[in-house]
Amino acid sequence: MTNRRQTVVSGFTLIELLVVISIIALLVGLLLPALGAARATARNIQCATQLRTMGLATHMYADDEKDFFPPRYTSTPVRWPSLLERYYSADDVLLCPDDKDVQIDTSTELVAADDQSRVERSYFINGFNDYYPDVDNDTVPDFNIDGLAMPRRAIVKTTDTFLFGEVRDDNGDGNRHFYCDVLEGVGNPLAEVAHVRHFGPDSAGDSGTGSANYALVDGSTKSIRFPAFVPINQWAVTDAYR
Repeated sequence: MTNRRQTVVSGFTLIELLVVISIIALLVGLLLPALGAARATARNIQCATQLRTMGLATHMYADDEKDFFPPRYTSTPVRWPSLLERYYSADDVLLCPDDKDVQIDTSTELVAADDQSRVERSYFINGFNDYYPDVDNDTVPDFNIDGLAMPRRAIVKTTDTFLFGEVRDDNGDGNRHFYCDVLEGVGNPLAEVAHVRHFGPDSAGDSGTGSANYALVDGSTKSIRFPAFVPINQWAVTDAYR
């Protein structure tokens, strides 16, 4: 009698394969939100770092310009991206990674200006127009004076005064403001500051669960939910408007 060896081939059953696939799908479902949150955090950190760079560039400018920040108005016109260009490494620092609608500025007054004054940007600088004296005794401050600039030494509350913020596109034509002017119309903080830029969709004006980043005069940055200027208006430098 001949003994025959039987070879047994082991393998997964269909049910076992389905269980493995289900476990993998469950793990992927658990990991994707965490990865998405990590990416959102990384983009927020990158934005804050860029704002810190812009703040540093502004202080370096002031060091070279007798302690004055870039002028609010020039007749050329030249805007702060052009005045600060030599102090930051590349134009990419002006673009927030969470800003999906940024466009080059096509404002009529800037068509004849240098290209850097029209550069794409996600941020705008404090116009400090509540500081300038109202020599005409009207409701509009007199900041449209060629070369009028904010003296850095006049900002006393450096730890709670905004230098830069994230600007929103509310004009409908792709143009963005260069300056936050707290006394202009209803106030730029309400009309032109990005309400939600990080950790949520940019609502373009509606309140949301996310936040926006700000660079302060002391060199720090903050990520704050809208509105970031209540009860204290940190865009203002004078007690009367804070």
